[in-house]
Amino acid sequence: IEQGSTPEAVFLLESGQVDVEYTSSEGETRVVNSLAAGEHFGESAILDGRDRRKSAVRCVANDGCALGVIGKASFLATVATQPQLADHFRQASAARTRSRLRTVVRMAAERSSDVVERKLQPGDVVFRQGEEGKHFFLVDAGKVQMSYTAEDGRLLPTRVHARGAVFGASGLLDGAEGADGAPRRNTAVALEETTLKVVPHASFKKLMVANPLIQEGLRRASNSVGLHALSRKSTRDHGGR
Repeated sequence: IEQGSTPEAVFLLESGQVDVEYTSSEGETRVVNSLAAGEHFGESAILDGRDRRKSAVRCVANDGCALGVIGKASFLATVATQPQLADHFRQASAARTRSRLRTVVRMAAERSSDVVERKLQPGDVVFRQGEEGKHFFLVDAGKVQMSYTAEDGRLLPTRVHARGAVFGASGLLDGAEGADGAPRRNTAVALEETTLKVVPHASFKKLMVANPLIQEGLRRASNSVGLHALSRKSTRDHGGR
């Protein structure tokens, strides 16, 4: 797939390995994801109704790659009659977003003079639920526990971020729709000695303005946040089951 090309098919990687690449307006090309045999790609642009691909896909296996190809019309007809299949593709695409966001945050960290390193001891709080969110965080070492306070006052753990993970997106995503510094949805606490790269949202937004891949990644991450919040509500409504 060439970046900027018209979406005409969905691909199933039967063997080999491919890299997903993005070339910025400055001409810098980055690998934002790698896919192995059994994975699929090319469906996001079709499901979203876009007329141009936002990234390229290149075979990087020494022995070449074997692909199954499903034309756009056939793919759309299939998912129209099988909603669960469309959900599968959207969930897979959302999962890939995490990898892309890590790459983008690293780009922000490399290009911004505002990025600082923060060292934490076990039990140190990175931020609390309800505080203004003005930074992204990249875990260089250690682990961070995310949790949120339920309506009945219980502190419920959600996930653990380890080395290479990026968190703190919800403040930026919410702030994109209104004022900067939207409230944090979770509390983040270091589980062990931890080192974080702290990236100001302002630095990230400068990249986002000129980078359609970042905009797409944030849109998908925002959808994932919404789904996660809905899932938490459903859990509460069913007595925590």
